[in-house]
Amino acid sequence: MNIISIRIKSYKYFLYSLFYFARKNKQLAKKYYLLSLTNQGTRNFSLENKLDNFYSKKDKKIKIAVSGWELSHNAAGRAITLAELYHYAGFNDVEMIGSIINSKSKQARKIWQPLLSHHIPVNYFSISRNDIDAVVSKTMEFVVQNPYDIVHLSKPRITNIVIGLMYKLIWGSTVIIDIDDEELAFGTSNINHLKGTDDSLKENIRDVFWTKKAIQLIENFDLVSVSNPALQKKYGGFIIPHVRNENIFVPSDNRKISIRKKFNIPVDKIVVIFFGTPKRHKGIIETAKVLAELNDDRILYTIVGDFQDKSLKHELESISGINICFLPNQRFDEAADIVSMGDICILLQEKNSDISKYQLPAKLVDALGMGLKIFIQKTEATANLSEGSQIEFVDLDNLECCLKNYLENEHGKGNEILSQREYFLENFSMSSAVDDINYIIKNYEDKNNMSGVNYENITHYSKLNLFSLIRKYGF
Repeated sequence: MNIISIRIKSYKYFLYSLFYFARKNKQLAKKYYLLSLTNQGTRNFSLENKLDNFYSKKDKKIKIAVSGWELSHNAAGRAITLAELYHYAGFNDVEMIGSIINSKSKQARKIWQPLLSHHIPVNYFSISRNDIDAVVSKTMEFVVQNPYDIVHLSKPRITNIVIGLMYKLIWGSTVIIDIDDEELAFGTSNINHLKGTDDSLKENIRDVFWTKKAIQLIENFDLVSVSNPALQKKYGGFIIPHVRNENIFVPSDNRKISIRKKFNIPVDKIVVIFFGTPKRHKGIIETAKVLAELNDDRILYTIVGDFQDKSLKHELESISGINICFLPNQRFDEAADIVSMGDICILLQEKNSDISKYQLPAKLVDALGMGLKIFIQKTEATANLSEGSQIEFVDLDNLECCLKNYLENEHGKGNEILSQREYFLENFSMSSAVDDINYIIKNYEDKNNMSGVNYENITHYSKLNLFSLIRKYGF
C-alpha cells in the first residue's frame, strides 16, 4: 500500500471518528480515531482530551486474551488449554485471539475445526505469509480495536511476538509468553544447524529466520510460562503443564461402552488409541509395527485425527498383521469421550528428535485423566514423570516385551486406577494449576499499568515495518 492510499485511509477513519463523536458514541469515536493513527494519521490533542478510555480501570473485570500465532491448525491446541484454564480459575472475560497466515497460491485458510464449536470466543486477523510489510500495520489495527489487560501468547512465533509488543506499547498490557515446544526444531532436522542461518529466508513469515528472531525477543515480556522441565531448563519461567479439567476427564466403564458404540468399536477389543495430529516424529509407524509383531486379534489400533501427510497414512495401511481404525478430527471438547474408548496409550516419540526432546505430549495428559495404561519413551521433557504400574517407560527395543507382559498379567484387572487418578489430580488437573494463574494475576495487579492507550506509541510504531521493529528491540 503506497503512502497516498495510507493517508486517504487515515483521513477516512478520522472523519468516522468525528461523526461518532458528534453522535455521542465515544467508544466508536475512539476506535476510529485510533485506526486513523495506525495509518500514519496526525494526532488531534483536542479530540484526545474529549474521548474517554474504552473502559475505566475502577470496578471492572479483568479482560484476558490468549493469543495463538496461527489459528488454522493444531498449534492452537495449547492456546485452547490456557484459555480454558483462565476460565476454570474464575475469569469469565476470556477470549482467544491471533492470526491466520495465508498463502497467495492456495485457498484462504480457515479456523482450525476444533475451535469452531468452542465455548470461548475467537477473534483474529488474516495475513499473507509473504506480506512482511503488513505485519506491523495489521497487528496494530487489530490491537487498537481489542484492548485486554492480560495477553498470554501461546508459542514464540513472530506474529505472536508482534501482537505482544503492540499490546505492551499501546495498552500497557501485562504480556506472558508461553513455550510448549522447541519452535526452532520445526522445519529443520537439527536445531544446531540453525547457527549459520542467514537472512535469505526473511520473505516468509513462517520461515525459521523469523522464528529465531521471535525467540530472541522473549525477554521483552513480563513473564515466561513453559509446559515442562526441559523447556524450563532452556528458557526459564514457571511451568504450566498441559492440564485438563478433572470434572470432565472422569473415567467410567459406561462412558467407554457408550463411545465405542457410537463409533462401532467392539467392547471386547483392546484399543490402543492415538488422539491428535498424526505425524512421523510421534512414533506412529514404529508403534504399528510392534503391535503387528504381537499378532493379537484383540488389539485395535485406533488413530483419531486427520492426516496432513497422506503418505504416512498409506504407509500405515501397508503394514500387515494389525487391525487399524482411522477416525477423522473430533471436537476438542469431546477429547475425554474419545480417549475413554481406549485401553492403552503408546507414546513412542523419536528419541533423537529435537521436537520430542522438549515436548510433553498432550495425549499423555488425556490418557492419564481417563485412566489408560501408558507406555512412553523417556525424554528430557517426560523424565520427571512418576513411573508406576499405569505409566511405564519403554523404548523401541523393549516395547513388544512390555506389551506382552501387560496383556498377559495386568490388562483388565484395574488394580492401580485409583493411584493414577490421584497422580493426575495432583499434577495435571486444572485445579493443580490455578496457583499459576493467580501468580499471573498478582503480577498484573502489582504493576497496575494499564491506564489507557498510548497515542504517542501508535503514531511512532505505525511508521515502522517488521525489520525496524525487531531492530529497535535488540538487533
